[in-house]
Amino acid sequence: MSMSSPERVVASWSYHVAAQDDAPDAWLTTMIDVASASARVLADLDLMRPAWLRLTSWLTWAGGHPVVARMPELSIPDLLTVGREAVLDSVRAHATAYDASGAQPHQGRCRGPGRLVTPSGDRSRELIGLALVDDGVGVTLTVTSYTDAWLLFAPNGRSQTELARLNAPRLKQALKKLSLALGTGVDPQPPTVYAVATETGLENHRDADGELVDISGEN
Repeated sequence: MSMSSPERVVASWSYHVAAQDDAPDAWLTTMIDVASASARVLADLDLMRPAWLRLTSWLTWAGGHPVVARMPELSIPDLLTVGREAVLDSVRAHATAYDASGAQPHQGRCRGPGRLVTPSGDRSRELIGLALVDDGVGVTLTVTSYTDAWLLFAPNGRSQTELARLNAPRLKQALKKLSLALGTGVDPQPPTVYAVATETGLENHRDADGELVDISGEN
């Protein structure tokens, strides 16, 4: 297995969730609900626990137009232990503390360690990350994999069949359960240099003859 880090994006999938109503804070409440539901799905499969929610970019309004609010990010240590109202209270308090009453985040990230199962035992590793952004009509959730443990072959072409057998079923379940929890379909993002995202997981790159493509430069 090739080692991974949160900086290496192996593959991504997106889900688009419409805002729940036309209220001023509809996007914010939708984002919190999407983040909470997604974090619960991943936690139940040991793919992310605990889930740290970081609200990273903020907007306020002037003359009816959004304006970037220069504020530090707000971190919610464990999204699974707090409810929507507690997060809303934290958002309001954070905005007030920086003289930006009414400001709301329009981007967020959710991260946390997961359980990587290997033939030699379990390891704690950041496997998957979540990104949430205001897309104008609701929330776009992007699920990113930082590991190639779901693949039958590592990017250098070496077999890791047992590793995939131990981990890939959880990724498949996660993608399906996220669709059910969010009430929307999954949208696999374009292939990366490492892998091809599908609606049910990941596939290795192959050439026109179906042969594996070694993208690592290793022999």
